[in-house]
Amino acid sequence: GDNRETLRARVHRVESLQAGDVFLLCTDGFWEYVKEEEMLASLYQSCNPQDWLQRMEHQYLLPAVARERIEEGLEKAENDNYTAIAVWVG
Repeated sequence: GDNRETLRARVHRVESLQAGDVFLLCTDGFWEYVKEEEMLASLYQSCNPQDWLQRMEHQYLLPAVARERIEEGLEKAENDNYTAIAVWVG
């Protein structure tokens, strides 16, 4: 985004949180490279939020960026940046 955009949050539905609920908040620089199935597979193998994020980064995101770099003949990765936050309720 940039400073020209004005974001306004709207709540469409209120959900009750329960122990065991998990959220992944991430930018497009993350979810464009890590598929939902890969996120779930990593989640089931992880013991805490940090472990989950590191698994996704090392198993899926970094290799995908490297593959893209090779396919496009680039000398360095073109992934501008990515941010991800894992939230575990419990």
